[in-house]
Amino acid sequence: MNHFQCKKILHRCRLLIFLSVLTLLLSGCWDRQEINDLAIVLGAGIDITDEGLIDLSVEIVTAQEGQEEEQGGAQTYVESATGQTVVDATSTLQQKLSRQLFWGQMEAIIMSENMAREGVHGSLDFFARQPQTRLRNYIYVTEENPKEVFAATPHLEVSTTKTLAELSEFQAGLNVTTLDFLRALESEGEHGVLPMVETLPQDAGKEEEQTDLMGNRAALFKRDKMIESIDMDITRGVMWLRDEIEGATVTLSPERSEGLISMYMIRSDVNFKPQIQGGTWKILVEAKSEDDIFQNASNLDLKEVDNVKMLEGELATQIEDRMRETLEVVQQDLQLDVFGFGETFRRKYPEKWDEVRDQWDEKFAEVEVDFDIETIIHRPGLSSEPTGLPEGEVEE
Repeated sequence: MNHFQCKKILHRCRLLIFLSVLTLLLSGCWDRQEINDLAIVLGAGIDITDEGLIDLSVEIVTAQEGQEEEQGGAQTYVESATGQTVVDATSTLQQKLSRQLFWGQMEAIIMSENMAREGVHGSLDFFARQPQTRLRNYIYVTEENPKEVFAATPHLEVSTTKTLAELSEFQAGLNVTTLDFLRALESEGEHGVLPMVETLPQDAGKEEEQTDLMGNRAALFKRDKMIESIDMDITRGVMWLRDEIEGATVTLSPERSEGLISMYMIRSDVNFKPQIQGGTWKILVEAKSEDDIFQNASNLDLKEVDNVKMLEGELATQIEDRMRETLEVVQQDLQLDVFGFGETFRRKYPEKWDEVRDQWDEKFAEVEVDFDIETIIHRPGLSSEPTGLPEGEVEE
């Protein structure tokens, strides 16, 4: 290889290195948008007007790049627009804003009950197709106009959307993402269920603009339309049967003692075992709960094994009673399989499932449900005996 060829190869290497570095530099800002140019959407609300138009409201971040959040200061504001579809309303909304709408940080979708009862498929289609949105955001129903929910100013978070997301992550109620709900809508053996959120009346002593949120109820769907709402107790039963209970507190009044005992569930597990015998369809619900004693306000001595076993039995009975009460409402009265019984039968008995898939709601109401509940109390706390009671008043 002569000197000329060496210089030619060296020149090509230098050119290749230069182009590689240039490519890396360009890739970092090729499609970059400054945060000051974006209207970052944290939450979206969907309502329907009396004229049948979509009323879209969004909670938008107002903080700018490099701006520090002031303690207690408002960091978001709500804007809204109407249209024939969500896309149409979005287009009108964009015309009101000096920044480009950005959906990539959206954490929650709130639908009004009026909208939910009309049918949600068409509106949710926008969020499923929108490349910026993440289907891991949470989804809710409210009796109010979503704008009223977004207008709430909770104490601990900077926005309504953040508060809702934290409540869902802490398992304060049902925890349903948009992806979960869309899968339920597409399923032949399960209907959808969504948590309901509401603003609470202002407590005395609070600042005028401060409002709290609660999400203890739930909305039940048949296909994409809301059919009924259920109260807090039935919602907790739904969470048990869907294996979504986490960190629950249970208080008992033991039969052989005076006073109350409160337990904290540290973990739980629920499984369904389907069985078809002749023409009878059955489900065995196997549930296991592991708990700690958090408060003993009774006269029961918990260092005695028999007392602990008695508590475990009473706790298992309470869990089963809650599940049976829930099934009486959801299975017998409403005939809505929000638990996934149908999917369980479909996986184990695909041929039998094909025979009933078109009439599953009616068949679901006929399914016999049995229970096998196991509860384990691990720790009675720092003191096994009741505190503050004379020894003679302690029940052993």
